[in-house]
Amino acid sequence: MNKWELLKSFIFGMFCSAEVTGEKSIQRTLAKIISQMDKLENEEKESTSQAEIPAE
Repeated sequence: MNKWELLKSFIFGMFCSAEVTGEKSIQRTLAKIISQMDKLENEEKESTSQAEIPAE
């Protein structure tokens, strides 16, 4: 499990807890955080894959 998966799992747990308690504003905030984390994870993967391609 990489750092992104671990962090998303933790935040998703908080999201589910907010869902059970009916805290809609917290759910929206956590959904935005998860979305942003997905973007950052994808950017990190792209930069890592570009760094692995040797310059010709």
